[in-house]
Amino acid sequence: MIADAKATVYAIPNDAVWTLGVLILGCLLTGAIGYRLGLRSQKESAKRAARNEVLTLIDRIVADMPKDIHLFILRGKTGDTLNAATFGFSCQLSERSRLKINKTLEGYQALDISYSWPPTEGSPDMERVKKEYEMMSHGLKKLRDEIKNAQP
Repeated sequence: MIADAKATVYAIPNDAVWTLGVLILGCLLTGAIGYRLGLRSQKESAKRAARNEVLTLIDRIVADMPKDIHLFILRGKTGDTLNAATFGFSCQLSERSRLKINKTLEGYQALDISYSWPPTEGSPDMERVKKEYEMMSHGLKKLRDEIKNAQP
């Protein structure tokens, strides 16, 4: 008797519910995974942009050093920008990398670059300027290497 019952227009086949459930679950999983991967991509992109900003700033300072013998003035003009860019980049890293970068930045800031007048050739002041130039170059190179090798 049951076999003789006719299906109505509104009857749902048995496998249709399972098919619809799998389809909805697949859409939800695909959306969630895509969202997470997109979010990760945005974070990595922001980190890369901040790293490039800091490295560009360091390269600009290094390029301006031979042209401008007034290292004290050059350091004063670029100090705040370098601190802000380095801090913006290091905030996106792990605690260990952040501490290493901040320690290197503090070491660079602690350098005694204080001679501000143009020295005359052959004077003892010229030796002092050369020494400050080397210290500043080494400090910037060390900071650049630390930022370049930073791990998230």
